[in-house]
Amino acid sequence: MRAPAVALAALLVGAACGTDERSEPAPAAAAADLEELERLAALGYVSGSAAATSAGGVTLHDPERAATGFNLAVSGHAPGATLLDMDGNLLHEWRVSFEQVWPGREVLRRFRDANWFRRAHLFENGDLIGIWGHDAGILKLDRDSNVIWASTIRAHHDLRVMPNGDIYVLLAEHHIVPRVNPRRPIREDFIAILDAAGRVKRSISLLEAFENSERYRYLWMLHPKKTGVIFHTNTVEVLDGSIADEMPEFEGGRVLTSMRAMNTIAVVDLERAEVVWAHQGGFEAQHDPQVLDDGSLLLFDNKDEPGRSSVEAYAPRDMSLRWVYRGTPEQPFYSQHSGAVQRLANGNTLITDSADGRAFEVTPDGERVWEFSNPHRVADDAELRATLFEMLRLPPGFDVSWASAGPR
Repeated sequence: MRAPAVALAALLVGAACGTDERSEPAPAAAAADLEELERLAALGYVSGSAAATSAGGVTLHDPERAATGFNLAVSGHAPGATLLDMDGNLLHEWRVSFEQVWPGREVLRRFRDANWFRRAHLFENGDLIGIWGHDAGILKLDRDSNVIWASTIRAHHDLRVMPNGDIYVLLAEHHIVPRVNPRRPIREDFIAILDAAGRVKRSISLLEAFENSERYRYLWMLHPKKTGVIFHTNTVEVLDGSIADEMPEFEGGRVLTSMRAMNTIAVVDLERAEVVWAHQGGFEAQHDPQVLDDGSLLLFDNKDEPGRSSVEAYAPRDMSLRWVYRGTPEQPFYSQHSGAVQRLANGNTLITDSADGRAFEVTPDGERVWEFSNPHRVADDAELRATLFEMLRLPPGFDVSWASAGPR
């Protein structure tokens, strides 16, 4: 049933890209294309864009209804992370400089323009793994911000740390892939597994995973973008198999991911390097899909409507909508880029409105019971509130007895 669509897509791709793979771009043109690709890949990911209208901090806290815990935040104001209590008090801070992490490494413009952590993972002993800005690399710090290890692999957007110490990340490579476009480079995304010391054990091309999928390759073949940032992958969520009885495609060990440029979420079988489930429709430019304890699939829909974002939970079998939070006319929210979501232990939902530099917690009925506005400003513009890339509520019982306030 898919065959006619696939055949048609192949013709369209051939027409769009050309079939003469003997044509090679001139070296100067190729270099210019790669430089432009670097610029496009970083577009939109800024240190801050919202006007700073207040001092910031926790502006709402209903202790009776808000989930308890500590909050880990990564922000566009500086490279590092902060640990906060529910009242916004600083418990601990990690911060390093590029020169401390990579002495003597050339500080490219894309590193200067993205001088922050995009994602972080906190261990119970205070060690922290962070992805540096716009795919500058990945590193591990101790609780005193000393560098344990650092790697220049082009990690970006997201990471997950497994019980055995393996680290799942997204990697990018900017290069020409002749079968996609013989003249112009693409940004090819990979799901990679690192060991506990940050060394790559294996990587799986998402482009190849779509090409290998008899059922879902048409999504890639019909995708009009065959140059530049073709996928803009932003999530790596390792599945635990909790809904595999109902949805065998969601087998444990596979990875749920999100391709912003395709408006698509997908499950990838890493052993077969194949997309085994995918969905488009109902959301646009989405981030952070995840499977909840009740079997729902939760995600951040950046462009639910023009100028409005939402958070939505779906039934994976038929992708029918189970729950949605869209804000209100009095309390709207819209994050043109980034964004994160977390279902909390008490059933509330923590939403990171990244572009506006804030996070808030809502009940199942959509009532806000906690809100945080980033108190930090953009380094070169004190009028702008720093982007809040993620606010993560740590699990109940997470031990932070080692924390000591103030920058380390």
